[in-house]
Amino acid sequence: MINVNQLICILKNLVIAANELDSELCTILSRGVDEGASMTGNRYEELLDYIVVAEDYLKEQGVDVD
Repeated sequence: MINVNQLICILKNLVIAANELDSELCTILSRGVDEGASMTGNRYEELLDYIVVAEDYLKEQGVDVD
């Protein structure tokens, strides 16, 4: 069973991921697709890992996330 501190960490990481991905999208939209993104592939993967952890937790709780 997940404790409150772990849940807070999951939520915090989701907020971090959402903010960074939003910033990256704004960068791409302002620069144009041809100039590329500023985020590294490794950072993108880390942010996606945050999302996967949250998704797995929600699925464990019986929440339909698909």
